[in-house]
Amino acid sequence: MCQKSTPSSWKLSKNEYFLDAGLSVIQLLYEHARAPRSQPSLQILRHKGNAMEKLREKISSTTSAVDNVTIFTTIFLAALEKALRNSVAHDVHKRNIVAAISHQGWSKSLRGGVSLTGCVRL
Repeated sequence: MCQKSTPSSWKLSKNEYFLDAGLSVIQLLYEHARAPRSQPSLQILRHKGNAMEKLREKISSTTSAVDNVTIFTTIFLAALEKALRNSVAHDVHKRNIVAAISHQGWSKSLRGGVSLTGCVRL
């Protein structure tokens, strides 16, 4: 059975870095649920590496590289690095999130009073 392609699914398939970052977090959660404190698998590291490589390519190849998908990809990567206890990479991602949010012109809070500052604390 063939699935109908929608604009949102087409957009996500074009943003493979977002999918790779999300899959790395999901895989890490799955593995840690089965074996807490285990080392990250090759699959997690491969998804993380693919996400970072593709995100770097996107940022360096366009003038308006900051968009919502870029920001949320970086949030996934920051969460992953925190879970992997890589504080240096986590801090770099957090600084990039703050810069991207500022560049994007998002307000300091979202509907319902959710603070972006709180989200960046990860």
